[in-house]
Amino acid sequence: MTRDAQPLDYWKSGFDLWMRAAETQSVVAMRMMTMSGLLPTSSTQNARLFGQQPEDFGRAMMAATLAAASGGRPDQILNSTTKPVRPKTRHHTKIRDQSGPAPTTPPSAG
Repeated sequence: MTRDAQPLDYWKSGFDLWMRAAETQSVVAMRMMTMSGLLPTSSTQNARLFGQQPEDFGRAMMAATLAAASGGRPDQILNSTTKPVRPKTRHHTKIRDQSGPAPTTPPSAG
């Protein structure tokens, strides 16, 4: 039998969602800049990015299903859904922070 949810449990779930949203938004912004040529990127980066997402979301869905089937509280189900995605968003955020802007060439004086 699980204990009753406390207000802090729901607050933590909300904060975790906010963190994932902030990390995801920063990664999306960085990806948009690399796709537009403002930042350097490897030729395989986009393929890797889109290839990982179905696997990550599948793991998150399976974790949520198991938590719900085992009688978890709503905050436990939510946390089990977002937990498998957290290492990837943290990793992509660190990569984004380490990469700097693309070197620019000064305009030629004509």
